[in-house]
Amino acid sequence: MLFSQRAGLFLTHVPYKGGGPALYELVGGQISVMFGSLPTALPNMKRGRVRALAVTAAKRATAAPQIPTMHEAGMSGYEAVAWFALFAPARTPGLVINKLNAETTAMLTERPLRERFLAQGAEVSPSTPGELDDRVRAEIAKWAAVIRAAKIKPLQN
Repeated sequence: MLFSQRAGLFLTHVPYKGGGPALYELVGGQISVMFGSLPTALPNMKRGRVRALAVTAAKRATAAPQIPTMHEAGMSGYEAVAWFALFAPARTPGLVINKLNAETTAMLTERPLRERFLAQGAEVSPSTPGELDDRVRAEIAKWAAVIRAAKIKPLQN
């Protein structure tokens, strides 16, 4: 929806049970375009089966620096990335949260693991619990605006 709203296009969203089945349909010619993750698409890009038009992150991907960003491709201000975070129950003590964060950050900054992620097309960017909180709040605000603009209503039971 974000892309459709920014581009002023009407696109039909076709839900798939993951990036693999969607990519299979793209390679097979059943669909003409998809938004997918770089780790899913990279092997088929290297084999010449699919062509990346742009990355949806704010900066170019380390694993595929030849692919322009959406901004560079002509759609300024567009950013939509899949990201992952480590969460804990709400009442987890701060000392435990800080220890988990320190250990996770240490692990993610070790060269062999970083290189393994990058080889697959995944970027690693550890953060603090406060930075994660800010990101979650910003994502909620961003996607809530997209939902409101699309006039999406909650499902009724």
